[in-house]
Amino acid sequence: MLVNLLKFCKDTYCQKRIWNYEKKKYKKYSNDTITIKKSVLFYERNIIILGHTIEKGLSHKNIKPKFGIEVAKELANNLNIYESFKDNNKFIFNNGVSIFQRYISENIKAGVPRKELPQINKRLYKYNGAMVGAYLTTGADFFKNSQKSFDNFAISRKTMRLYDQVSKKIPMEEIYKAIEIAINSPSACNRQAVRTYIITNKENIKYICEIQKGANGFGENADVMIIITSDLRFYTIAERRLPMYDCGLFSMSLLYAFYQQRIGCCILNGSLDKIQERKIAEKIEINSYEIISSLILLNKIDDQDSIMVAESQRRKIDEIINIRK
Repeated sequence: MLVNLLKFCKDTYCQKRIWNYEKKKYKKYSNDTITIKKSVLFYERNIIILGHTIEKGLSHKNIKPKFGIEVAKELANNLNIYESFKDNNKFIFNNGVSIFQRYISENIKAGVPRKELPQINKRLYKYNGAMVGAYLTTGADFFKNSQKSFDNFAISRKTMRLYDQVSKKIPMEEIYKAIEIAINSPSACNRQAVRTYIITNKENIKYICEIQKGANGFGENADVMIIITSDLRFYTIAERRLPMYDCGLFSMSLLYAFYQQRIGCCILNGSLDKIQERKIAEKIEINSYEIISSLILLNKIDDQDSIMVAESQRRKIDEIINIRK
């Protein structure tokens, strides 16, 4: 009896210590606006996210004049401020300015007067020129490397969004095959706590997209949504980061498996608040002991179908490598 009580007290103390450690670290280093840390990284994060938001809009085949103009204004403001930092990053400028300029040019093509669009400092125009926005391709070209060597295969795989057309039907056996491949993904101590929910009802897909917001307005054009979750009962508090780690490995394997089968994917993050997660869990009957990691929309197209794909530029390799002796 006393041993169990002491163990309970120890576990309670360890849990509080771990949560406090995590809380302090996120509070100190995360880029939440509540901290008002107007550092160079604050603006880098904003420029990347705002630029990608516009880039996704450029993936539409039929672009609406002034789409996302408030986002474009915010991007322009962040670019102008970012220039004042001495340690700014050329990649961030090239990507952000090029996306902004592409936004402007597409709106001018759509008949919007230049004076009605946001502006950036003229000094920043020198950074324009990176391959950004979206490009038009066909299903045959998009999947041309789906059976090639892994380096060509992995580099060619991109997010596909069928904004303006409804996906063709995906056979359930193809979905099962992809999941069967993803099951072989590594997981911490081989605990295999990842679970999947396959959603085929279009109204439910639309409902979930409206809650998650990342695919709001086009997600219902997908044929299937897969929700990736992790069963928290397989982890201790000390292993708090492992559920998302396991789900991330599983999700990437699943994306690769679908690409090999010539099925397009759009993955959405599961960083939901309490109300969002509860609404989705209730609608789909997800167990309370599971945490949502990601949502994957599946699109099936034929070789002759035309699609728009976002460029989504990547950082140079020397920006992400740190060598220590």
